[in-house]
Amino acid sequence: MKFSELADFVNGPGSLGFCHGGSPEVVIRIDKHSIGPSATVPVRCVAHGFDWDNGKVIIHPETPLVPKSNKEKLFDEAYNFIFQCALGRNIHVAKEAKRLLIKAYGHDPAELEKMIQGMLSR
Repeated sequence: MKFSELADFVNGPGSLGFCHGGSPEVVIRIDKHSIGPSATVPVRCVAHGFDWDNGKVIIHPETPLVPKSNKEKLFDEAYNFIFQCALGRNIHVAKEAKRLLIKAYGHDPAELEKMIQGMLSR
């Protein structure tokens, strides 16, 4: 879908006539069985893409559309620790991040140490 098609829908004659004077909630339909109304996720915000996403309108859902695996959750947690480590130069946080990454992916501890030290040296 192109933005012009969305704009035509939103601005088109009678397109939101079902709303009876209110403003309809914007949601994303998800592929999940439901009885009654369609299963949906609220939209948190809409943003213009930049850099590699230039020329796109990006819809950010309120909740993730695809559940993360346990490995992805551990990686996100470790990434956040590493980011904190890079900002605060905290070696205890770096060790915890390394532990989480090893638990999630089983990487060679020496490679992870290089990655963390690289973050700390910036």
